[in-house]
Amino acid sequence: MFPLQKYWRQRRIVQLVQTPIQRTASLPTNFRSTRQTIRSDAIVTVSSINCNQYRRYSTVKVSDQFINFQVDSASDLTVINKETWQLMGEKELQPPSPVAHSVSGNRIQLLGQRQCTYSFHDASAQGSFYMANTPSNLLGAE
Repeated sequence: MFPLQKYWRQRRIVQLVQTPIQRTASLPTNFRSTRQTIRSDAIVTVSSINCNQYRRYSTVKVSDQFINFQVDSASDLTVINKETWQLMGEKELQPPSPVAHSVSGNRIQLLGQRQCTYSFHDASAQGSFYMANTPSNLLGAE
């Protein structure tokens, strides 16, 4: 087993673990090469990526309540967690219409949806948010 190595790629620290692969020689034992070649085969596994410092957050006013969101322009939905919904006064929710999946493909159980007004600085827009049992609030592109 090779030692754990850290590399700096795209402003992220990636820890790599290299595991050697056992190979059998494909040449006959009496074959002599005139060139000396060094060959190394390994399986590289990414054990962790620290990307918390690259996440973007924004405070947006949602129906007269300021909420801190993690900004995700790749997300189609805006999702608030149950604690935020309780801070907003537990206003009535309608049954959710879409089926949501995480980036890893797991289904996210949406508990309800509500129409609201989003305000950021001087701009306002109508939209909807979805409530789910998630650890944070997510501001999508919708």
